[in-house]
Amino acid sequence: MRFWRSASIRTKVVGVALFLLLVTGLSLSLLWYHSSQTDARKYLNAMADDYARQANSSLNYILNDTFHMLTLITLNEEAIIEPIQAIDRMELDENGQLDMKYLENQRKIMDFLKTMNGYKYYIVGIQIFSAQGHPFQTSSLFRNNQELFSEIQSMDPSALASSMVMMEPMKVEGTWTRLRTDFVIPAVRAILNASHETIGYALLFFDYSLFQQMFSDNLPSGSVCRIIDANDKTVFSNVEEAKAFPTPSSRYIIQTLPFDNVDWTVEIALPTDSIVGTINKRLRTTLFWILLIILASAVAMYLLLSGITRRISHLNHAMERVGEGSLVPMDEPVEHDEIASMQHTFNSMVWEISGLMHQQAEQEFRLLQAQINPHFISNTLGTISWMAKKQHADNIVPIADATNTLLRSVLKNDRRMIPLRDELEQVRSYLDIMLCSGSYDFGVEINVPDELQDLLVLKFILQPIVENSLRHGFAQADLMRDQMITITAERNGDDLDIKVRDNGSGMTQQEIDGLFTQKPGKQTGLSGVGTANVQQRLLMEYGEGYGLRYSSKPGEFTEAWFHLKVVRP
Repeated sequence: MRFWRSASIRTKVVGVALFLLLVTGLSLSLLWYHSSQTDARKYLNAMADDYARQANSSLNYILNDTFHMLTLITLNEEAIIEPIQAIDRMELDENGQLDMKYLENQRKIMDFLKTMNGYKYYIVGIQIFSAQGHPFQTSSLFRNNQELFSEIQSMDPSALASSMVMMEPMKVEGTWTRLRTDFVIPAVRAILNASHETIGYALLFFDYSLFQQMFSDNLPSGSVCRIIDANDKTVFSNVEEAKAFPTPSSRYIIQTLPFDNVDWTVEIALPTDSIVGTINKRLRTTLFWILLIILASAVAMYLLLSGITRRISHLNHAMERVGEGSLVPMDEPVEHDEIASMQHTFNSMVWEISGLMHQQAEQEFRLLQAQINPHFISNTLGTISWMAKKQHADNIVPIADATNTLLRSVLKNDRRMIPLRDELEQVRSYLDIMLCSGSYDFGVEINVPDELQDLLVLKFILQPIVENSLRHGFAQADLMRDQMITITAERNGDDLDIKVRDNGSGMTQQEIDGLFTQKPGKQTGLSGVGTANVQQRLLMEYGEGYGLRYSSKPGEFTEAWFHLKVVRP
C-alpha cells in the first residue's frame, strides 16, 4: 500500500489498465466460450425452425395456388359443370357407341383442361370424374381409373365439398409423362352444381420430386425430413420409410410445423454433431486467438499509456515552473489529440498571463496619469463657459456647454441601464461637440416617440455607433449633398427597434465585419469603445436573437439596427 501511494501516476495508470485488461479479457473470454455453447444450441433450434418455416411457407404458397386452380376448374359453369351434367344424363346406344352430344361435351371439357395443362410446373396431370365415373384427363397416369374413383368416393363428402383434400402418394402406371419419380400426389375437390350437389370431382397431380427438392435437397447432411397427414401416415420422407424418425435428444434438434391449407405437418430433424462440432472447433480456435490478442493488446497498451503519461508529466512540470514564476511556454506539440489541446491551452494561458501582466502595468501607469478629479474638470468647463459669455466669445460657449453636459450625464448615473431619453441626450451633446469642432458638416434628425423615451436601454450604446457614422460615413462622403444622421425608434410588441442611419459614403461587407472584430481601445474617439464591445454587451444582456446589425449600400447609406427587449422603468 505504501508503494502504491508513493507510485507515480504513470505507474498507477499503466498498472491498473493492464490488470483490468487481463482480468476482464480472460473473464469475458471464458464467459463468451460458455455462452457460445448455449448460443450454438439456440442457433440449431433457430436453424431448424427456419428450415421448417421456409419449407412450410413455400409449400403453403404452392398449395394455395393449387387450391385456387381447383376452384377455377370446379366453378367453371360452361366448360365443366354443364358438360358433366349433360354427360351423366346421356345413355350409350345398344352398340356402346358415344353419340355426338357426348363427344361435344367431352370436347368442351378436354379443351378447357388443355388450357390449364402446364399452368403450373409442378402439376403433371389434370383429371375430371363425373358423378358416374366418366374420366377426362390430360395425361394417362393410371391404368385403372376405377380404383382411383372408388377411393375418392370413400372420402368424406363434406371435406371434398368445402375445400381441397390431399390424398396419399400414388404410384404412376403406364404414363408417357416424364417424371423424376414414379409417384404423384393427388389433390381433389368436389364439383358442385347450383343446388350444391356433387356432380363430379377435379384432381390435380403433384410431381413427387417437388417435395424432394423442397424439403430434402437444401437440408444439412444427415438431416431427416418428413410430411405426415392427420392419420400419422407418411406423405413424404427423405429417408427410407422403414427407418424410424429421430426422437428429441442431444443428437438431434426437432422442429414441427403444421400447414395452413391442408391437414399435413412437416417435421425436420437436424443433427447436432455435424453443425455444433464445427462450431466448437471454431470456438476453441477463436478463444486461442482472443487470448493472443489480449496479450498483444496488453503490450500495446503499456507502450501507449507510457507515452501518454510521459507527456502528462511534462505538462505537469511546465505548470510547476509557471507556479514558480517562470512564464515559459512549452514546445508546440506535433500530435493532434486531447493532450496536445491541453498543451495549446497551457501555452495560451501563459501568453495571456504575460499579456495581462503587461496590461496591468500599463493600466497602473494610466491610472497615475488620470488622477485628476472628473468633477473638477466639469467645474472648470463651467468656469470656461461663464468667462466666454462674459468676454462675448460666443463660439466657445456651445462646445464648452456640450462637453460639460456630456461629462455630467456620464458622471451623474452609474446604473447599467438608463432611460432612452438620457441616452439620446448624450448623443445630442456628442454631436454638438463634433459640429463645433469644424471637422464635419451634417444635420441631425431624432424621431423617437415620447412614450418610448422612458423605456430603459443599456447605457452608452448609441454614441459609438453614431461615431462610426461620422468616421466611416462622412469622412469620404460626397460634400455636394446634405449630410444627415437620422435616429428613429419603434416598438414591436415586446421588442424595441432603434435605427441609426446616415446618407454617407456607405460601407462594404468587409468594413462592416471589421467593426465587429475591432479590439477595444484601438479607436481614437470619445470612448474607445467599439462596435464589438457594444454587441457583446447587448448579447449578454438580452440573449440570442437580439443585438446590433448593419446594412449598407456603398455611395448611398449605412444603417445600424438595434434589436432590443422592451424594459420598463
